[in-house]
Amino acid sequence: MGLSLSEQYFLKAVDEYPYDLEEVFRNIELALTQDKRHAGALCLLARTYYEQLQRFEEADRYFRKALSASPAYAQTYLYFIDFLLECGETDEAEKFLALARKCKGIGRAKLHHWQALIWELRGHYQKAEEALGEAQRQTTDSHYFNLLDEERSRVKRKQQNSRKPYYVWRE
Repeated sequence: MGLSLSEQYFLKAVDEYPYDLEEVFRNIELALTQDKRHAGALCLLARTYYEQLQRFEEADRYFRKALSASPAYAQTYLYFIDFLLECGETDEAEKFLALARKCKGIGRAKLHHWQALIWELRGHYQKAEEALGEAQRQTTDSHYFNLLDEERSRVKRKQQNSRKPYYVWRE
């Protein structure tokens, strides 16, 4: 049982990412030539636009295209929700989080972690702390547990400081 040509090109692109972007783009193009709805290639293309080129509109478009091509491809949710949170799109991230909850391959801890980040960005620090606690209970990875512990500490500090505003952002 062999890999399809589109899978072979996709794996070459993954292998080169992020070190040789020219090869990444070439292999993604070849993968998409073989299968224009290859979710992995579309997701990697979106990541490249986001993480390497900071071209957010293109990244958003390709993340959505990847999800449209394969709503069950877990990797797209992993990167797309992080992208949306980084862009401050909490409402949109919450919509995709609801879809991600139905997708196999995404750990429960990560789902709770995302929910915590959404609550944190909205200023609901108590809910964020509770969600991070649940994420810690769900994880089996000690490194991830420690990361979540640091996040809980950060949220607690924010909660304490939220009573004393230092700076007011005016637009």
